[in-house]
This record gives sequence, structure tokens and C-alpha cells, in this order.
Amino acid sequence: MGVPKPNFKNEPMPKPAQSRQRFGESEPKNTGIELE
Repeated sequence: MGVPKPNFKNEPMPKPAQSRQRFGESEPKNTGIELE
């Protein structure tokens, strides 16, 4: 559940794919999960 994030409030979630990529860049933990 990577929806409740500080970045999410800043951005009006333009796209689910872009939103996930932005979280991954901000958090190294998400990047590993998204990469696999």
C-alpha cells in the first residue's frame, strides 16, 4: 500500500504508472519492489 504518501498529496496523481515511479525515486525501498 504505497498510496498514503507525502508526495501523493503534493501531486494530484496524474497517472498510476507515473505515481509509482515517483514514489520509487523518492524511496529506495519502493524502487526495489517496482524493479522486480
